[in-house]
Amino acid sequence: MIPKEKLKTYWKQFTESPRAKQFQSVFRKILIALIVSIIAYQLWDIGWSEVLSSLPTHPLFYVLFFVLYLTLPTGEVFIYRQVWVVKRWETFKAFLTKRVYNEEVMGYSGEFYLFMWARKYVGKSEKEVLKNVRDNNILSAVTSNLVAVTLIGL
Repeated sequence: MIPKEKLKTYWKQFTESPRAKQFQSVFRKILIALIVSIIAYQLWDIGWSEVLSSLPTHPLFYVLFFVLYLTLPTGEVFIYRQVWVVKRWETFKAFLTKRVYNEEVMGYSGEFYLFMWARKYVGKSEKEVLKNVRDNNILSAVTSNLVAVTLIGL
């Protein structure tokens, strides 16, 4: 059996090699193409005429949708700025990508993306980054459930 430290050393050497960086780049492009293909297939399966006829016609819908879609990533920028020192624009892009992964790929895949992104850009240990993501998810769940119960009560 390979000792844990030796395995970490091999992994670090591999991830810093040019071949690994090329693999990561190709893998990211394939993943994005796969996601877009799945969405296109689902739309094709429904039927483009059905999709286009179902779109709302009032422009206010699109304005509200845009604002509501950007509300969560914007809020997360302010939340995570309390624990991470990273540029706002960089974090906003990461949180927007996280939202897309959570909504379009699979629940909580965005959190994995955020963890991988934060490991690279935040400058904290993996354990600390994981704790930050975990704690934010717990607080978010408690807050959203509290708001839902309050609204139902009202």
